[in-house]
Amino acid sequence: MSLVLPEAHIQFQHILRLLNTNVDGKRKIMYALTEIKGVGRRYANLVCKKADVDLNKRAGELNSDELERVVTIIQNPTQFKIPTWFLNRQRTLSTARTRRSCPTASTRTP
Repeated sequence: MSLVLPEAHIQFQHILRLLNTNVDGKRKIMYALTEIKGVGRRYANLVCKKADVDLNKRAGELNSDELERVVTIIQNPTQFKIPTWFLNRQRTLSTARTRRSCPTASTRTP
């Protein structure tokens, strides 16, 4: 299946680097975000809705402003009123905090 872009001035990126993960730019944004560790389809859908990103867009079509909003929401979900039951680290034993576990720019892969 080929991807046809109606406007030639769109800067299409075939591979995006988000949160230490290579994301395929040809996939729709909701499914492309699931390549990030700790992000599933439901969480990716919610992030796109909170960031006001069209779910029918491909990941490579997003501009830098939209990408920045998506990354900010993934890293700080409670600031954007995402319920605590939606987070994947609920009541950690050592700290008794509820948080979202996702890779950051500081993590290193061997």
